[in-house]
Amino acid sequence: MRTLAYLYSDPLYEDRVDPVTLGRKIDRVYEDADPKRSQLQSLLQDATQSPPTYLIVRRLEELGDSLTAVTDCLAQLEDLGVCIIALEQNYRSDTPSSLAKPEFLELLNTVQQQQRSRKIRQGHGLNRLKGLPPPGRAPYGYRRGRDRYIIDRTVTPVVRDFFEQFLLYGSLRVPSATSKKTRQENFRRPPDSDG
Repeated sequence: MRTLAYLYSDPLYEDRVDPVTLGRKIDRVYEDADPKRSQLQSLLQDATQSPPTYLIVRRLEELGDSLTAVTDCLAQLEDLGVCIIALEQNYRSDTPSSLAKPEFLELLNTVQQQQRSRKIRQGHGLNRLKGLPPPGRAPYGYRRGRDRYIIDRTVTPVVRDFFEQFLLYGSLRVPSATSKKTRQENFRRPPDSDG
């Protein structure tokens, strides 16, 4: 009874996974941090030559970049008689007919959503490496520029008063009340001259 493990982690947003965290006795661990997944190809070649009894993965989406790649890899391994265990998704393929279960279809939907999420996280990781601001609204007191945040000079007095009050009183209660008052003073309309 031979047990293999495959671990994939993207260095843009994940730390390397320690194989000890799998909590089982594993004969060989294949680890990938490369999007080309060379260790997965090596695993498939080794499994073709001498199929293991079990293959342990954290999540099924680690077996490919797309849903078709994941299902192809699953089908190839199950055709060899390998029992695949996904620890975080509570999946275990004991029989080749496991591909027809309704729960498996739900799991494939989850895999597809996780891969979409992974692509978004990869994009955010690349933006962090380039030093670009995160997506979403700019923090109060800033505007979004082409590739960075720019100070919004129109609200500078409000922000300055807020921090001065905070430094004086050491509390957020007084600055928030003071900043409301300051905002009202800064944005008050001039009196009508119509009389």
